Amino acid sequence: MATLTRDRVHESEEVINKLFYKQAFNVLMGPKGQEDINRHKAFEILCNMVASDKQRHKLASEEYFLRVYEKY
Repeated sequence: MATLTRDRVHESEEVINKLFYKQAFNVLMGPKGQEDINRHKAFEILCNMVASDKQRHKLASEEYFLRVYEKY
């Protein structure tokens, strides 16, 4: 998913909506020390999503950026 969002973020909106917001974001917000590799990949996906205007707007308006900022 990290490669998909990096290379074709505009074509992968449906995948992002199903996987990131339901699973990867929870990995990102989970307790530190567990699943560090998965947390890194989830953060990479979040960073790749910023390239999409639609996803960037959703991340900001639904306070995903704020929650990540407060967590870290």
